[in-house]
Amino acid sequence: MKQVVLDRQKLTEYMKKNGENTSSLAAKLGVTPSCLSRVLNNKRDPSGVVWEGLISLFGKKVFNYIFFEDDVSKDTRKSG
Repeated sequence: MKQVVLDRQKLTEYMKKNGENTSSLAAKLGVTPSCLSRVLNNKRDPSGVVWEGLISLFGKKVFNYIFFEDDVSKDTRKSG
């Protein structure tokens, strides 16, 4: 089974290109800056609210910021 994963690097590049900071993008997504910061720093996976905000903000272009990978445990993804 595949799992949808946020491409944090591409989202960070989008932020730089568009003059967004964590606070401004978080406001557009409907989450707190600390929530978005934890997502961008790979300290937590995006919640449903984050995904909803990304889809609302980007529409079909959200597919530029996600990729699919085999469903593996967090521990396996972070090791190596």
